[in-house]
Amino acid sequence: MKLIWFTDLHLGADDANHDRFRRCLDHALAAHGDADRIVITGDIAQDGTEADYAAYRRLMGDCPRPVRLVPGNHDNREAMWCALPDTPRSGGGRISYAEELGGYGLIFLDTLWPGSDAGDLGTEQLHWLEGELAEDRPALIFMHHQPGPVFLPSADGIGLADQAEFTGLLARHGKAVAGIFFGHCHRPIAGSLMGVPMMGLPAVAPQMRANFATTDFIPEPEAPPQYGVILAAGGHIVCHTIEPRA
Repeated sequence: MKLIWFTDLHLGADDANHDRFRRCLDHALAAHGDADRIVITGDIAQDGTEADYAAYRRLMGDCPRPVRLVPGNHDNREAMWCALPDTPRSGGGRISYAEELGGYGLIFLDTLWPGSDAGDLGTEQLHWLEGELAEDRPALIFMHHQPGPVFLPSADGIGLADQAEFTGLLARHGKAVAGIFFGHCHRPIAGSLMGVPMMGLPAVAPQMRANFATTDFIPEPEAPPQYGVILAAGGHIVCHTIEPRA
């Protein structure tokens, strides 16, 4: 199984992020055109407007690979459903869904909490997730917000509001989760939560400096855009972080 993974596109009025995404997408499709899926873990838009999602549609063009996406705190669910009508809608009114691929359950979680840069899963989605993790296959979870502390004050200040509930769920079902993949932090991050491996991917948009001292977000506009390639076979999973180059 091969997945191309993007996060934090932040497509808006500034064309710079459009160019960064196009570089990543062109490079990924040229080098990994055999990927089974493209996964985007949120913040597709900068302002959640119709124009932002129109830019996304234009840049994606006639993409030859199936795309799976979830919203981030900069996104707008209603605008996404209007502009991207194939976007799934769960019974709870969220963009959360699951599918089987390559012997894994791919689980896509919606952490968008309207009006806040922090995230939230909600009781109904957590209950649904618990049922998915009871299935007899290893799961890969994709979400926008980090599932636990990353020890950066700026990022942890806008993390999951119901982090404790999510952690409790992992305490019960963590053996069913082969990995958690998230964005939001604009940083390369690797670690574990309740023994479950987790990884944060650098953004397509400008990266953020690892500021451990204050809550300030310090952008690094000179840092290149990046994307990930996840490969899984049997019980072995790896993710390569790639900087697009000519």
